[in-house]
Amino acid sequence: MAEQIGEQGMFELEHRLKGTRGSHIMAEFFGNAVHFPLLNIFYELYRHGPTAYLSDPDPYLLMIAAISQAIIAGSRCYRGRCLPLLGNLAGPGIYTLAEMSLEGTTQFFSGPQHLAYWYYALAIGLIQLVRHQRPASILLVMEHLVRTSMLLTLYILLEQTTGGPKVGFLGDPSHLFIITVIPLIGLALGFAALNAERYLEILRETTDQFQRYSEWLLGKELLSQAVADPRSLILTRRRRAVLFFDIRGFTWWCERHAPEEVVTMVNAYYDVAEPIWLAHKAIKVKLTADEIMLVMSTTEVAVSTARAMAEALPRVLGRYGLAAGAGLHVGPVIEGLLGATGRKEFDVLGDTVNVAKRLCQAAGHGEILLSREALEEASAPHGQPRALSLKGKRERVVAYPLEPLEPLPEPI
Repeated sequence: MAEQIGEQGMFELEHRLKGTRGSHIMAEFFGNAVHFPLLNIFYELYRHGPTAYLSDPDPYLLMIAAISQAIIAGSRCYRGRCLPLLGNLAGPGIYTLAEMSLEGTTQFFSGPQHLAYWYYALAIGLIQLVRHQRPASILLVMEHLVRTSMLLTLYILLEQTTGGPKVGFLGDPSHLFIITVIPLIGLALGFAALNAERYLEILRETTDQFQRYSEWLLGKELLSQAVADPRSLILTRRRRAVLFFDIRGFTWWCERHAPEEVVTMVNAYYDVAEPIWLAHKAIKVKLTADEIMLVMSTTEVAVSTARAMAEALPRVLGRYGLAAGAGLHVGPVIEGLLGATGRKEFDVLGDTVNVAKRLCQAAGHGEILLSREALEEASAPHGQPRALSLKGKRERVVAYPLEPLEPLPEPI
């Protein structure tokens, strides 16, 4: 169930930040692909009348071309592989092939509106191709100016075909008004879009930062779960497997090395461990100096994680003459957001955590100690049991060393 919520959360988080395939298709359709086809439909309606034009396949082919372009271009952008130029040419290409099969090549290209469709698709495609590297640039203003000029072009074509001879066109005040106002509206819309795009660019950068910081604090798995179901952060009693790793002789080693060397070693230690806890989908990761605490969904997963860590850590710790020990226990914990009103952190509390930590402290170099409860659930190969007196525990705790283990080098 937790894995399903986590997977659902990953999809939800990705869709919120990136958008769905459907949202990319809709954005392409309404923001680009349908513009000229829609104007062309109204152009033909006023030329031929609704009855004659709507009984012709032309308007339906235009809409099919626009929808096809939206699906092709939108899907490509959703996958992060936008093709601005080819995407813009998809609509007129589909429409041209369909119309040529009905009308023939000569008749199709004799229509100035058909040539205008190709011209505007090519112009916008080239602008978007250059703008693809810098979305918030002055080219966005040019793109809107080109878009609004579609209306001006079809208006002039309509006047030429229905209003008599071209002579005197600019002498009409209404024509001068249209020719002046439409480009100005295009410029105004372009600068408004440029301002909005620059603001969106800041929001995207800020969102990326927040996502990165949130993943650092909560972990990718937990963040995804919280997005899918915010209630997953509420303090709740659950059964968890808790695994601790820490470096033997860390304090002794730090005393003999510069702080910069300590930081370098610890970061290398974390870098080796991180891919392992990510691969095993740790619910909670807590890093405290040389100590790594992992909260896992099941004991089997925790044992698998412990084995992988025990195999990988010697490659980095051995270079410094160090080794790590580990402890694993399973049981009830309280997990969720803990803290004051203005400062909270997702954490787990309970005796299960304390026992796992004490087992880790009791483990030798390269040793992983399992509690009896953990061993019963995992059924892993183990060595002879040991009764340990753990700090804070009234009764001895029986622990089992996990086998086989790769011996780690003794500290210098």
